[in-house]
Amino acid sequence: MEQEKKWVAASLTMWGAIMAFMAAGIPAWDQIAPLMGHANWVIDPTFVQSLNQSVVHLIGDLGTLFGLALVVIGRFKATKQVTMLPPPKQKK
Repeated sequence: MEQEKKWVAASLTMWGAIMAFMAAGIPAWDQIAPLMGHANWVIDPTFVQSLNQSVVHLIGDLGTLFGLALVVIGRFKATKQVTMLPPPKQKK
């Protein structure tokens, strides 16, 4: 009998990996912020630099740690294989 599989979007491990990947990019905010200036958002460069030096790195580090914790917990709790196909719809 074939083992039941879990959809990839329902995987705690996959969400943790996505979160860690995205949080690791947060310190690049000073590279992204000038692009947002073209969207008519006024962003003071000195504010972005001060934010980048303190809060942004902290948020990025905490997000990465949280994401990695989700990966580890997800792997310990995993009981099913992951598949890229969504689960079949239940008939009513």
